[in-house]
Amino acid sequence: MLAPDLSLGFYNSFYIALGVAAYLLVPSNLLRQLALLVVSYAIYWTISGRLVAILFLISTIDFLLVSLMLKRTELRRLCLVSSIALNFGVLFYFKYFNFFVDQFKLIFAQTGAAGTGALDIAIPVGISFIVFHGVGHSIDVYRGKIAQPRYLDYLLYIAYFPKILAGPITRSVEFIPQLDRIGRIPLDNLTSGAELILLGLFKKIVVAAIFGQYWNELQTAKDGGILLVYAAGACYGLFLLADFSGYTDIARGVSRILGIELARNFDQPYGATSVSNFWRRWHMSLSFWLRDYLYIPLGGSRYGLPRTIFNLLVTMTLCGLWHGAAWTFVLWGVAHGLVMSAERLTREKLPFLKLPALIRLCLTFFFLSLTWILFASPDLTSARMLLGHVVEAPSPVNSQLLLLSLATLALGPLLSYFGVYTRLLRRMEAGNALAFAVNTFMIIAIAIQLWRGTNVSEFVYFRF
Repeated sequence: MLAPDLSLGFYNSFYIALGVAAYLLVPSNLLRQLALLVVSYAIYWTISGRLVAILFLISTIDFLLVSLMLKRTELRRLCLVSSIALNFGVLFYFKYFNFFVDQFKLIFAQTGAAGTGALDIAIPVGISFIVFHGVGHSIDVYRGKIAQPRYLDYLLYIAYFPKILAGPITRSVEFIPQLDRIGRIPLDNLTSGAELILLGLFKKIVVAAIFGQYWNELQTAKDGGILLVYAAGACYGLFLLADFSGYTDIARGVSRILGIELARNFDQPYGATSVSNFWRRWHMSLSFWLRDYLYIPLGGSRYGLPRTIFNLLVTMTLCGLWHGAAWTFVLWGVAHGLVMSAERLTREKLPFLKLPALIRLCLTFFFLSLTWILFASPDLTSARMLLGHVVEAPSPVNSQLLLLSLATLALGPLLSYFGVYTRLLRRMEAGNALAFAVNTFMIIAIAIQLWRGTNVSEFVYFRF
C-alpha cells in the first residue's frame, strides 16, 4: 500500500500554504473553489502519484451516473446500482482482491489444485473514504435529500484535502451547500481553527507517542497474565483515540480556517457504558454512515429481535472488513456485533440484569481493550500470542502494570464519563485565561517531544 511520505504523515505543507494563499487572495467564490480543487488534487498526486487518475475517474463517472439518474427517471435504479457497483468494485479490487485470492489459494492447496497468484496492487490512499463519500452522495440524490451539484462542486466534495485521507466522512448535504458561502473568513474561525490544529498536534505528538510506546513494549512482554493483556489493549486504545481524533482535529481546524465545517467524529467514546453506546461516540461519521446506508436498509430493528441481531452482525462484520483485508479486522467486527446483540437481547428480554453505570463503564472499557488487540495485531498469530496471556496461571502482581492499568482507567473511561474533557474544552472555547494556559502547555509539550527526537509515525487511519 502506498503511504504518505510526510514528516507528520499528513499532507504536503507547500501545497497547503500555496492553496491557502490563493484561496485568500482570489476575489470570487468560483476561483476559491477552483483553488481548493487544484490544491486537493496536487496533494493527492504528491501522495499517490499516478493513482490520482483513479480519484478523477471515479468522481467523473459517478457524477455522470447521478446526472443520468435525474434526467432519465426510468433509469434511476439502474444508475444507482451502477454507481454503487462502480465504487465497491473499485474498493474490492484495490483493497480486497489479494485477500480473497489468498483465501482461495488455501482452499486449492487442500485439494491439490493450483490457485491464482496475488497481484502487485498499489492501493490509492484513502480509497475507503473516497468510496463511502461517493456512494453516500448517490444514495442521497436518489432519495431526494440533495440536488445534483455542479461538476466542480462534486469534484471538490470528493477530493477536498482535509478529509480525503482519513475522513471524517462528511455528507454531501452538509458539505456542498457550504461552498456557496465561502468568502472572507471570520476571525473566530481563524482562532478556533488554529486551536483545533494545536490540540490535534498535541494529541498526535505527545499523547499518542506516549501510549504508543507503552503499547510497543507491552505487546512483546512475556508474562503478566490478564493484567498485561488489559494494560496493552488499554494503551493501544488510548493511543488510537489520540492518533485518530488528533487527525480529525487537525483536519477540522484546517477546514474551519477555510470556512468549511467538517463533521464531528468523536464524543468522549470511552465514557460509553455499552458497546452500542461506544459506537454512537466513536468514529461517528462512519457509525452513522453504516447506520443510514446499511443497517437501516437491511431492516434495522423493525422486524423483530432475531432480524435485528442478524442486521447488527452483518453491519459490524462489514465494519470490521472495511478497516482492512485481514481476519483480525473481521473478528474484531464480529466480536463487537456479538456483544451489541447481547446488549440488545439483555435490554429487551432480561432488563433486571442491568448493572450500575460505573460497572458497565469499566466492563465496556475492558472489552474494548481486549478487542483493540485484535485490531492492532498484524495477524491472528500475533493476536493469539498476546491474548493467550489471559489464561495464564496467576502471577505476582507487577506494580508497574498495575499502575499503568489504573492510569488508563482514569484517563480513559472515568474522566470521559464524568465529562472532564468536555468541560475543559468548553472553558477553553470561552477564551479565558485557562485557554491561554492550556494552549501554552500544549505548545511547550510539543516542543519538548520534538526536541527529544520523538518518532512521529503516520496517522493510523491513513492505511484504511
